[in-house]
Amino acid sequence: MKVHWYKKLLAIVVLYGAGFSLGGQKLGTTQGQFLKIGPGSHASGLSGAAVSILDDASALYWNPGIIAMFRSPQSYATHTDWFMDVSLEWAGLVIPLHTGTIGIQSGALLTGYLEETDEFHPYGTGRFFNSSGLYLGLTYANKVSDRLGYGITAKGVQETLADVKFYGFAIDIGTIYNVGYRDIRIGVVLSNLGPDFFSPVGYERFSMPIIYRMGVSGILTGSLYGVFQLEKPSDAPETGKIGLEFRPSRLLNIYAGYDLNPQTNGTSFPPPGASAGLTLKFSRYKFEYSISGYGYLPPVNRWSFGLRL
Repeated sequence: MKVHWYKKLLAIVVLYGAGFSLGGQKLGTTQGQFLKIGPGSHASGLSGAAVSILDDASALYWNPGIIAMFRSPQSYATHTDWFMDVSLEWAGLVIPLHTGTIGIQSGALLTGYLEETDEFHPYGTGRFFNSSGLYLGLTYANKVSDRLGYGITAKGVQETLADVKFYGFAIDIGTIYNVGYRDIRIGVVLSNLGPDFFSPVGYERFSMPIIYRMGVSGILTGSLYGVFQLEKPSDAPETGKIGLEFRPSRLLNIYAGYDLNPQTNGTSFPPPGASAGLTLKFSRYKFEYSISGYGYLPPVNRWSFGLRL
């Protein structure tokens, strides 16, 4: 009966993603865009092609099904230098139990204070306001077998612009399957599924930025892993992402990725859509760094720290 229930869940995730229109784009129709900024240097170093390959607590964001396979508690924290002095802070904790695995995550997009402008004062009115985005998620995950796991995250979201606040609620559903050959793993995830954002003062409502992801990873040869992922946002064009990860030892991982349909233009280092990073491991600790190219925009740097408890 448990396997039968899981098959129904997997069918819902796959069919919902397949039901997304491959046609017209809905740019600018969703709110909570900061929910699309993924945490973690490992995931970002692979250009976001992460739903099948991660092995740390940042999987709470990318694919909650992965944590069903964890055998020990883990924590993870990451800092992202976004554009224009904006930063994203994220932290997560995973605790395996006898009845499954639980996790908690929190993300915050911080802009600091911005100077107000209007049509009469294009260089500033002298007044300042704050903009931010916050979310808190709780996850439950479990194994159907030693190769198959699923996870469900429920999260509350708040977005603030000056004195206006919007609130939202969403769920993420993720699954992971290990084929059992050459460490091939398949991940399927549906993120940010929920009702429209709302404001207590009655502003117009906008929908969540729903994202459907399906990825596969595995050993290509020796210590070299490959990863491929399809991604279908509800408010942007579909894209494919590829990545390579080299694991020469237990102490060092090096990885790089590329978004096949980057949404930025221009020249940069790394090129638009390209990312790279590394992981250094010391006993129970690990440090990660990644850099991502955005063309005319400055590159984005991420620093992360992980701990096996």
